[in-house]
Amino acid sequence: MGIFLFLADGTASLGGVLTIGDPFATEAWVLDMRSLVTNLGFGIAALVVLGLIALAYAARNRRTRRQRMLQKQE
Repeated sequence: MGIFLFLADGTASLGGVLTIGDPFATEAWVLDMRSLVTNLGFGIAALVVLGLIALAYAARNRRTRRQRMLQKQE
């Protein structure tokens, strides 16, 4: 990896996915969207997402536990 970076003059000469103006436009868009959402709204959305992840994890564990019990009975 070090040889590759040495031959490519570090990471400065490597191309990227975004053009020069894209990061600025992306930041401006995120800031505009941020002004539409209050801190409370973001907190509620984060809690909902975390709750859904917890439910999915619990359902997966329950299903795995049930399959193991069925395998032990056979």
